[in-house]
Amino acid sequence: TVLIISHDRHLLDRSVKKMFELEDGSISEYAGNYSFYFAERQQRLLKLQELYSLQQTEIKRLEVSMRQLKEWAKMNSKFAGRAENMAKRVAKARVEAVNRPILDRDKIKVDLDADRSGKKVLEIKGLSKTIAGRTLFEPFDFTLLYGERVGIVGVNGSGKTTLLRTMMDIIPATTGTVKIGASVVLGYYAQEQETLPFESTPLDFVRRLKKMTEPQAISFLHGLLFSYEDLHTPIRQLSGGEKSRLQMARLMLTEANFLLLDEPTNNLDIASTEVMEAALQEFEGTVLTVSHDRYFLDKIVSKIIAIGNDGRVQVYPGNFSYYFEKERSA
Repeated sequence: TVLIISHDRHLLDRSVKKMFELEDGSISEYAGNYSFYFAERQQRLLKLQELYSLQQTEIKRLEVSMRQLKEWAKMNSKFAGRAENMAKRVAKARVEAVNRPILDRDKIKVDLDADRSGKKVLEIKGLSKTIAGRTLFEPFDFTLLYGERVGIVGVNGSGKTTLLRTMMDIIPATTGTVKIGASVVLGYYAQEQETLPFESTPLDFVRRLKKMTEPQAISFLHGLLFSYEDLHTPIRQLSGGEKSRLQMARLMLTEANFLLLDEPTNNLDIASTEVMEAALQEFEGTVLTVSHDRYFLDKIVSKIIAIGNDGRVQVYPGNFSYYFEKERSA
């Protein structure tokens, strides 16, 4: 028997035959994988909503009868017993009624909007990187066009983050050149969140990124599910998920049209990940992302850059599943 706690939707789809959901202090069981759970949960909530509505309608009907009988009992004592019985029925109906189901819990609000860049966003020629005698990736050429969504994959330690940071000129290349196109505004989402000002507060952080009043900044951060207390807490004290939401805030406020994302789903729960996916699908700009999240890659990217164990870099058209099948059949 194996018990798995995970936000990895692909893993849960492939590995489990039963799902347990912990919500509001109660546990619900689903006899299937994640995809089954997701569909079944929606149906269950809709049925609960229907039952809740019927029960509340009945409770209101009983309450009207109870109040009427109590009024009659004031004028005629023979109605007192009936009023008391009706009050018991109302109390019983209230106890047995289901709680109002929450069909759509509060979710973060992500809106990625930016001006268009030039057609050629990124041009790489002969790019390679060697560290301490080890070649992470051999020289390769690559051109990224406006609107493309590309994933970078490889085993742990293969150099995915190094490649991303080399493309941004944060790390110097061993060989080759990187040219950023016209009107390109970079937006970097760092895996280790080291780009955040840890001694600042979320409120100060967003107001430095974009000119806005304090009420405007508070409203914006509330849309990312920050509480009033969080707004004045040093960023270093926030959770990994809260820091991730601040990185998304920067992408939105800087209006970047070229997003470079390093493991963007790592610290997000499934609901927040799905909001990010929806925002990226609507985003008209260019996306280059490092990720181990196969579910995320399948939904977002249409091209894969794969770094092999031998340092060779290959480009595949299609999403992660297409790349995986090609690799498996090679």
